[in-house]
Amino acid sequence: MDVAREESLDAPLILVVDDEQTTASTLRRTFELLGYRVREARSGEEALLRLREESFDLVLLDLRMPGLGGLEVLREARHLAPNTPFVILTAHASLESAILALRRGACDYLQKPCDLDEIVQAVRRGLAQRERHRRQLQLVRMLREVLADLGERDGPAPSSWIQKDGSHWLVAGPCRLDLHRRRALLDDRPLDLSPTEFDLLAYLARHPEQPLTLEELAGHLYGTEMDVEQALSSLRMHVYRLRRKIEPDPRHPRYLRTVRGVGYMLVNEP
Repeated sequence: MDVAREESLDAPLILVVDDEQTTASTLRRTFELLGYRVREARSGEEALLRLREESFDLVLLDLRMPGLGGLEVLREARHLAPNTPFVILTAHASLESAILALRRGACDYLQKPCDLDEIVQAVRRGLAQRERHRRQLQLVRMLREVLADLGERDGPAPSSWIQKDGSHWLVAGPCRLDLHRRRALLDDRPLDLSPTEFDLLAYLARHPEQPLTLEELAGHLYGTEMDVEQALSSLRMHVYRLRRKIEPDPRHPRYLRTVRGVGYMLVNEP
């Protein structure tokens, strides 16, 4: 049972957003049978709440729903989850809505009713696109890490490295990070971080005691330029989760501090 649970946690996580219960339930059962993890949202407002609480690998989104419609969700979601692919499902397809959805970042646009196999193939294409983008970002991060190790960036405080058990660990506040194996420890216990949380903490740890701007942090994580508002929207959730995991009192952070008007700063010795 434990093995099955571990395998399921490694499966892609999909959010199905549709106000029609029958459609949402059918899609959920289909993708769960295919080995995916699935969450449901019955409104646009609930979808945005879900996106703030969890990191999804892909979103299946209906366009026409009571309250906040799919196009509005797509616009707001670009700030919350800029690298998450969206597949649009709609019974009210039009050329105008298709163009607008694609401009707002949707990777596919399907008209209801459509064959389940067609939806499955669209999801697989979207997940493949996400994986390609993830690998590109990983290469960019690796290059930046190499440049940082070579001293390309000067700073008032050097990164703190320690060696233990044959590995080089980067000190990150109360944590230690093994960048090569992507492991994190808190008080010598494994710390469960998402890939984005690990990358954010590692980047802050490479520049301790230095206020880093929201734009710089978002650019490092997502490989794209953002304005201050977009950067704040995309980072807020990850900072919130990191603080819950590393801070003794997340409401009064000692290590991962907000620098008003700038961004965030990591302090190794509060």
